[in-house]
Amino acid sequence: NDWRDPFIHPDGHGGWNMLLCARVNDGPSDRRGTFALATSPDMKQWTVMPPAYTPGTTRAPECPDLFEMDGR
Repeated sequence: NDWRDPFIHPDGHGGWNMLLCARVNDGPSDRRGTFALATSPDMKQWTVMPPAYTPGTTRAPECPDLFEMDGR
């Protein structure tokens, strides 16, 4: 039901990462929210990776974003 709000950013090695609002298949229905991760060498073909973060605290997180902080 949730696979939305993509945030695309360079991976630092010539490719791309995409964070998305998503839901995992297991767990209580109102606690399956996760930040999905997909990678791409060219922004045309994407590989879905294991979730980047699944806190188990929400139905679906909103609009993932990524910021640099202290060089990280």
